[in-house]
Amino acid sequence: MRRSLFVLSLLIAFIILPQSCAKEEEKIPIVNVETGEKIAEASLTIKFAIEIIVAEIFKHPHLHYQFKEHHATNRMDCPDISPDPTVPITSFPANFTLNFGGGGCTPPGTSSEVSGQVELTLDGVLCQQVGTTACITFKNNFAIDGIDIDGKAALEYLGLDSGGNLCFASELPEMEVTSVDGTFVEIKGTSGGKLTLVDVLANNDPNDQTTYIDDTTCQSYSAMDACIDGVDLDLATTSDLKSSIACACPVGGVLVGTDASGDMVVITFGPACGDASISVNGDPPVASNACQ
Repeated sequence: MRRSLFVLSLLIAFIILPQSCAKEEEKIPIVNVETGEKIAEASLTIKFAIEIIVAEIFKHPHLHYQFKEHHATNRMDCPDISPDPTVPITSFPANFTLNFGGGGCTPPGTSSEVSGQVELTLDGVLCQQVGTTACITFKNNFAIDGIDIDGKAALEYLGLDSGGNLCFASELPEMEVTSVDGTFVEIKGTSGGKLTLVDVLANNDPNDQTTYIDDTTCQSYSAMDACIDGVDLDLATTSDLKSSIACACPVGGVLVGTDASGDMVVITFGPACGDASISVNGDPPVASNACQ
């Protein structure tokens, strides 16, 4: 009888122990709300940086094709650009250096400070014909509010969409973002990138800043290979990141990050300027400081 009880006890132990071990080894998600904050900060900084350079291109009539007199002559007093962008370009590719200085360069409608340098290469007058490309290289400690950006971006003009908006293919072949607290985000490549400038051809008066208030940018990527503090993530926009001149932070759009195990973080922007929320693995969303 004692032997039977001993055998029965062993069987019960073998049944219970694996379950207990499985419970102790329950997987802890790598991605979390903090990961979402880092993704949002890096993505928005890159997005804003590209928009700043695009605004500079459209500020100078010799750098882009003028569908209408929609270039902004008073958007920003900086950066210093060499060679002189007000002089007609005689040959391509044309190279320009945009020097934002050591700080104090603030895009209109924002409180952000831009510093450092950008090298801009045009293979033709941008938008004059489909396929013209602007290559952007961030260098010499280019930063927005102390967040450093190093790497390259390329914009290829695709033409006008059905609404008469300017459309570009956007590519980030390599990009590194270092935040103020040392968080390091590496973008290893993108696909399906698109930038759309909405309403820039509608009613813009180059001498009246207020006519640009309805200008909107929409950026999206079908895939973005990223590494955040050593964790590899697949990023994608499931809804375009939409920003207006009145608000640098998106007033709409969804960015999703997924790690190799399938854990997912979802960052949702808008609808009001500055609104953002983060959800991890389907949990209820929590308010984010990404746009603060």
